Amino acid sequence: SIVEPCGSQALKHSDQSKEWTPEEKLKLVSLVLAGKSISIVAVSAGISNGLLCQWVQKYKTMGYNGLVNK
Repeated sequence: SIVEPCGSQALKHSDQSKEWTPEEKLKLVSLVLAGKSISIVAVSAGISNGLLCQWVQKYKTMGYNGLVNK
């Protein structure tokens, strides 16, 4: 379930040093949407579960544009 790993930590703001491009974010989001575990994808990418959850939620609500850095 997406909700469980995206609990309270999805609200925490993480200070990731890397600037992720929308294409890179989409690759990770696609893995999650294809059924991979959020925590496995996040660990392999070196980011927090919360950050990945945010990207997945933004993608689900706004599509590709949700992944574009404002």
